[in-house]
Amino acid sequence: MLAAMKTVISLPDDLFTQADAFAERAGMSRSELYATALREYILSRQQDDLTERINAACAELDTSLPEDIAKMTRQKLLEVEW
Repeated sequence: MLAAMKTVISLPDDLFTQADAFAERAGMSRSELYATALREYILSRQQDDLTERINAACAELDTSLPEDIAKMTRQKLLEVEW
């Protein structure tokens, strides 16, 4: 079993009530819900950071395509169902 750190946090009453009801519906403990939510939040922020770093790198590089390839790519994108 993994070690666990106990902590105390403050939440607005309405958020606590919503989280408690959600945890019960999902069949999980409050602690499990909070740990899962925090993991997902951290992961999403790490992905945002990766996107920002990729965008920054692309800003320094010439990422333009030759016109014939750009035209073909646009056409393919229009054919795809989104």
